[in-house]
Amino acid sequence: MNKFNFYFYLTLILLINSTLIYSQNNRKIKGPLLLFDRYELFDTLCLSEIEKYQTNGKYIPVVLRFTNVGTEPLIINYWTNTGDQYYINYLPKDPIKPGNRDSIIISTSPHKPIVYSEIIVKSNSIIPQHIIYRRTYKND
Repeated sequence: MNKFNFYFYLTLILLINSTLIYSQNNRKIKGPLLLFDRYELFDTLCLSEIEKYQTNGKYIPVVLRFTNVGTEPLIINYWTNTGDQYYINYLPKDPIKPGNRDSIIISTSPHKPIVYSEIIVKSNSIIPQHIIYRRTYKND
């Protein structure tokens, strides 16, 4: 293959790829779409913090922030998880308008310093969403 053919085919392939990428990026989302700020949330607590929560009998709050990047209002029905039991502190009751941000706040037990769980959000999002939460501890 001579140089001209090589560069011609290379240019043609790059042109086709850039056209495909452009058309995919300009496709409009139709419906609500929940998008977490992070899909994996890592948390490291000091032992003194965990002991403080244990002494006060309080649970450790975890904030899961998200945005509705869709074109219709997002309605969160409920959530479920794998692993340890969590308690809900805040779940949005009103629909979240497109482009708006909100959060879900859950609480975890201070008696389990190491946590690994998948939290699944049940909503009208066109793509089902989940988040991985991991917590570990360190000595002070």
